[in-house]
Amino acid sequence: MKRKITCTVLSFLLVSFVGQPAEAQTLTVDASHVLSRIEPLIYGAGAEDVNHEIYGGLYDQKIFGEGFEEPAFCDIKNFKAYDERWSVTSGMAQLQTSGHGKLIYEGRQLSSGSVEVEFRMDDISAIAGLIVNVSDAGTGADAFNGYEVALNARLGSFVLGKHQQNWQPISDTPTSFNPLGEWNKLRVIISKAKLTIYLNGKKLMTYEDTNNPLTSGFIGLRSYGGSATFRNLKVVGKDVAFESDGPNVSGMWTALGEGVFDHDSSCPFTGRYAQKISGVQGVGIHNMGLNRWGIGIRRNENLKLSLYLKGTGKVQAALQSADGSKDYACTEIEGLTDEWQRFDVELTPTESDPKGRFVLSLAEEGCIWADQVLLCTDSYPFRSDITDAFRQQHLSFLRYGGTMVNAAQYMTKNMTGSRLERQPYLGHWYRYATNGFAIPEFMEFARLIDTEPCFAINIEDNPADVLALLRYIEPYGLKYIEIGNEENLFSAARHDYEHYVERYLILYEAIHAAYPGLHFINAAWWRPDEVETMKYVFQSLDGKCDLWDYHPWTETPQQAKEKEAEIAQMRQLFLEWNLQTSMRCAILEENGNTHDMARALAHAVMLGVVRRSGGFVPLDSPAWRFAALQTE
Repeated sequence: MKRKITCTVLSFLLVSFVGQPAEAQTLTVDASHVLSRIEPLIYGAGAEDVNHEIYGGLYDQKIFGEGFEEPAFCDIKNFKAYDERWSVTSGMAQLQTSGHGKLIYEGRQLSSGSVEVEFRMDDISAIAGLIVNVSDAGTGADAFNGYEVALNARLGSFVLGKHQQNWQPISDTPTSFNPLGEWNKLRVIISKAKLTIYLNGKKLMTYEDTNNPLTSGFIGLRSYGGSATFRNLKVVGKDVAFESDGPNVSGMWTALGEGVFDHDSSCPFTGRYAQKISGVQGVGIHNMGLNRWGIGIRRNENLKLSLYLKGTGKVQAALQSADGSKDYACTEIEGLTDEWQRFDVELTPTESDPKGRFVLSLAEEGCIWADQVLLCTDSYPFRSDITDAFRQQHLSFLRYGGTMVNAAQYMTKNMTGSRLERQPYLGHWYRYATNGFAIPEFMEFARLIDTEPCFAINIEDNPADVLALLRYIEPYGLKYIEIGNEENLFSAARHDYEHYVERYLILYEAIHAAYPGLHFINAAWWRPDEVETMKYVFQSLDGKCDLWDYHPWTETPQQAKEKEAEIAQMRQLFLEWNLQTSMRCAILEENGNTHDMARALAHAVMLGVVRRSGGFVPLDSPAWRFAALQTE
């Protein structure tokens, strides 16, 4: 049967594509000739904890910084920090960064004497240690004069260099020292521009600068490329304490009253830190939610509070106005002991306030530790407004993944069990990430809005831990799993692709044996200009991979249109490599920086490309749909 359809297309839409108004167009459709069938799962969306899509977005948790993992950013007495903020925790100076920072001791200058410090590198990318004979310090990686004496965690080497508002390497020598996360002791004896250097009690070298020498200056601590922690600093044999010049309170919280506060690493319930509060009645801390924007409080909306406490004395939990002048709800918690206990109470505010705050304070003189504070509504763990909006979208497919998966600590072993007892991790988009919302919650949400879920896992994950997670989420009926995300996006090296294939196969063999019905997606970064490497990946995974994840940049309609040739080329190469292959393409991220009408039109164009692929692309999802939804 043939049917003639005549329609008029609005001129302003065509102007945006062809530059001139158009008259009515006549289309003839032959419904008896089927070119290809529309795959049902191409109407998808991508979810990733970027721009606080989850933590601060979908995740119904009013408190931001609930685990007190954020550093207690503060000034440090007798020191000046440059580049990034430092913190003091239990008498240790700490820099948490993926960049760089230096901390200069201004107590005295030296032309001779000894300096020593114990330090650990908390990131494999860190180059950390002492800087001596420092002058003219400023903001910038090389903005100072002085000598740097450091250890390179990744290369396992001792680094000596000179800075004169630049970097002049002197020595980079493979050296044995204690591994990542363990303490090393560095000692430098200074005699003008002559340095004698000891590491963990053993002499490494003596170096004397005779070319424009730096003969005196301050001493300091420095880390470049990653986080590091320092303790037991001594200058000319005297201890130099790291003391906060202000309340030592975790970064997303604010101190109340004249008490004693310690961002304490000695006894956390989860993670690395808890918050210690000591003082009289009224001393405490408050939290104003994501980015300190204020907590939305609604009159008579029952809020549930769960938290872990230990110590002595009674505790008061309250909802207040931002300045503390109004109390909306208040309750007391008692029965604390010297062991961590979970307490669950309810707070029902008497007034509404879009920018309120949560307060935790001493109801009487005492000393307490707090960790894992959860404040939520009855819709927990999902915000009801976002859930309803997604139901109205009628999506057929939802992917949970992205660069957050590539963080070294993004591991499935921490994603099951009680949300308040899961270990946090150092994330990619937000460093102090919580596992309060993780893969199980994503699966629950996807089924709640009646869509087909898929998630990605870190390629370095433990197969046994992944299997434990899969057993945990069995009730939700997983069909698709991706191993990795954008693997080797920044490297075309063959050995990096070989490592990905090795890790893929280890995880695949374990998972497939237990769940033979799962569809597997590989995340090797598609490089059509590296045909031999792509062929290697294809042939290594053919028969063990249903889909190859391809991430096009589709911010404009023209960019989307250009992807049709790339997808056709991908299909052609697959068939050249194996005419009988069943491997196809999945587009799990249509990427772009914007959320405007051009991006929406680009997605419409991309859907046309996908439909014309004849089923070669059965899955399609734009990236960051959660972020777009929240801005509408």
